[in-house]
Amino acid sequence: MLNLLEDYADREQAARALNITTRTLDRWTDVPGGIPSTRIGHRVYFRKGALQTWIMAQERQLPTPRRSAAR
Repeated sequence: MLNLLEDYADREQAARALNITTRTLDRWTDVPGGIPSTRIGHRVYFRKGALQTWIMAQERQLPTPRRSAAR
């Protein structure tokens, strides 16, 4: 049988994978630059590759700690 949604996660699966609630997932989906999603009927799906790409885009370099000036 052909599973067209094999590369997709539903809301519950995506939220569980990100260790967040479905409500937080919905908020992150609704903001500009948020998690891309696909709606099929009344259900929302997240392509697994798009989730990984979005996670990588959230990475930030931590600033290098500054040394205090000698007194």
